[in-house]
Amino acid sequence: MTARSEYTEEEWQLLFLSPWIVGMAVSLAEPGGTIREVFSIAAITASVRERYPDNELLGAAWAGGAEGAHPSDLGAAAEPERAVATMLEGAVDTCRAVVKLLADRSREAEAQGFRHFLGDVALEAANATTTGGFFGLGGVRVTEAERRAVVVIREALDLEPLPDTSDALDVPGGSIDPE
Repeated sequence: MTARSEYTEEEWQLLFLSPWIVGMAVSLAEPGGTIREVFSIAAITASVRERYPDNELLGAAWAGGAEGAHPSDLGAAAEPERAVATMLEGAVDTCRAVVKLLADRSREAEAQGFRHFLGDVALEAANATTTGGFFGLGGVRVTEAERRAVVVIREALDLEPLPDTSDALDVPGGSIDPE
C-alpha cells in the first residue's frame, strides 16, 4: 500500500477533495444541479471501501479525511455564475494533478483504482437526477452538458472513452441514459 505518510498534507487534501470537485463539476454542468447530486457524491465516497475493497489507498483517503480539508471548502460551488464557468476547468486540472501525483507516488493498481473511482463519481453525479419533464416524468436523465462534462473528466483521468452512442451507458449501480 502507498502510505499516507508518502504524501504532503496538500497532496492528501487534493486526493480527499478530488471526488467532490469532480462531482460538483458534473452537477454544475447543467444549471439547476440538485441536492440529490450532492448526496450521490457523498454516497459513493462513503461506500468506497465496499466498492473498491482491494484499494487500500482509497480506503485510507476517506478513513480519516484530510486535515483542514472539507467539501464545504469548495467556495466556487457557492457562487453559481463563477462555478458554472470555472468548475469543469478546475475539475480537469484536479484530475490531471491527481493522475500525475498517483503515477509518482502510488502503486499502479492503486492509481488505476483511484482514477476509476473518480470516473465513477462523475457518472454517479450525472445519473443522480432527471432534468425537465413534469415532476421528473418525461425528463432527461443525463443532459448533453453533463455528458460532455463526464467525457472531459474521463479523458483527464486517462480512462476509456464513453461509447459514442445515445444508448444507455453501464455505470456502477445503474446506467446513464442520455435520451
